[in-house]
Amino acid sequence: MGTAGAFRIGRTAFIGEPSYDEMKGDMATVGYEFEHRFSDRARISHKLRYFESEVTWNYLQAQTTAAAITAAATRGVLARQYSDRLEHSRGVATDTHVETRWDLFGARHTVLLGLDAYKTRYDSRNFRGNASSLNLATYNYGQPVVVNRDPSLDRGSLIDTVQKGLYLQDQMNFGERWTVLLGARHDWADQDQTQHRNQARTGMDNQANTWRAGVVYKADNGVAPYVSYSESFFPVAAADAGGQTFKPTGGKQYEAGVRYQPEGSKMLLSGTVYELTQTNVLKYDASADVYRQAGEVRSRGFELEAKAELGRDVSVLGSYAYTDARITRSTIAAEVGQRSEDTPYNQAAAWIDYGFASLGLPQLKIGLGARYKGQTQPSGIASPRPAYTLYDAMLRWRIDPHWSLTANVSNFTNKKFTYCEFAICRYGDARQATATLSYAW
Repeated sequence: MGTAGAFRIGRTAFIGEPSYDEMKGDMATVGYEFEHRFSDRARISHKLRYFESEVTWNYLQAQTTAAAITAAATRGVLARQYSDRLEHSRGVATDTHVETRWDLFGARHTVLLGLDAYKTRYDSRNFRGNASSLNLATYNYGQPVVVNRDPSLDRGSLIDTVQKGLYLQDQMNFGERWTVLLGARHDWADQDQTQHRNQARTGMDNQANTWRAGVVYKADNGVAPYVSYSESFFPVAAADAGGQTFKPTGGKQYEAGVRYQPEGSKMLLSGTVYELTQTNVLKYDASADVYRQAGEVRSRGFELEAKAELGRDVSVLGSYAYTDARITRSTIAAEVGQRSEDTPYNQAAAWIDYGFASLGLPQLKIGLGARYKGQTQPSGIASPRPAYTLYDAMLRWRIDPHWSLTANVSNFTNKKFTYCEFAICRYGDARQATATLSYAW
């Protein structure tokens, strides 16, 4: 709970009400892809997808004021509040582009010219209020939850978003060695939000130009160094933001790296260094129950990855990432220099697959893996969250050339861990097992 005391909430403890807590939803999607090739040098492609979903989500949660946390830890009286939600969303997304290939100035050009767009409607009904307390010594379930659905208390809203983007990209191949990519994009984004509690309307129209560029050199020995630059533009909204409007999140990323694949081998090594700067990143301030936008968040780091097939039956994968992500500009002076939420300096992963073909069982394959996440420092909490390692396993049996049965177990040691954001901590997923029957044709 974050406060010393005789009472703690265990990972398997349930703090809601069995007769109230429920989440159920329905989702449907339909779409198509169309492509026509005019010649070896020109083709047109069109994609469209429609989706719709409806989710009912009712739950009780702990109140997180300092007084409520102290009362729960010392006296075992957990103050609760209900969240009663109905969310309905639907939208359509489409992308149409023309690709042409031609030779000019000693280079083979592959040019894309396209237009994409999406239109979404997100309707959220959200009521929140105090509920009866829970005794952590007896877990006295069975208390009624009285939800006040007075329209004037509805925290939800109706958000309509329309975004259109026009893009142009030219990939230039100079012989077998050099590849240069240049791209430009212009976006228009319109948002309208209507609060349910008072029918107040807010809106925001934005547009932006973004650019991307990259260069790759492919050497004879399998080494391929590259550099790239890219920009991003993303409108943001929050259904329970109380009529707030937000500027789009923008980003700029510089990246340089190298890939190495020895000729004739089944091995790929890669390394990357990067710097990503984002502006107007949306944050939720739990202490004040409001959303804010950080002035600037910068991430710097490097990533290493290795893939290899070691003989007929064994393949391995390993990766490591170092990330220094922190707020570099903010209207709140205390936030400057603060590390980004739930982002560790160090993360690593490893996986090994072993097949039994050499032992006369080509149908059988097993896998073992590990995921390491380093120490994190959430805002609003003095002590950092400790590092942890999770272990996963896989078993696959190929029934015939088309059918296969796969069993996966994540966190098979049932490691107990937590992750925190904005002074709110949750237990991570316990051991989970799934089985999948798949058909390939």
